Amino acid sequence: MSFVGPRPLLPVDQAPAHSGRLAVRPGLTGWAQVHGGRDVGATDKAAMDLWYIHNASFRLDLVVALKTLRMVVVGEKTDARAIARAWQDAEAWRSETSLRGSMGYGATTSGMRSVA
Repeated sequence: MSFVGPRPLLPVDQAPAHSGRLAVRPGLTGWAQVHGGRDVGATDKAAMDLWYIHNASFRLDLVVALKTLRMVVVGEKTDARAIARAWQDAEAWRSETSLRGSMGYGATTSGMRSVA
């Protein structure tokens, strides 16, 4: 487990379509938590987790850590723009993967990194 990363979902909420979020270590806090926490549904959390995995960097981890501190002081609030962006990017990645598959390259997890 790491400090920042996708929070584990309940097995009943883990859809096969979002299994890419299992490619990295889970975290105590994550992108989905600082942009909605308990007020965001499981599918929106999965989309934001996939967005985080695709865009993971040390800088993004610092942003999440700082937003976590702010959330502890101010409280949770849902960020509809972050949710919409995650879904928009997920659709773009899905289209990119489909295009690669139709070109004979096979499906890939473009941009996703695996952390052991």
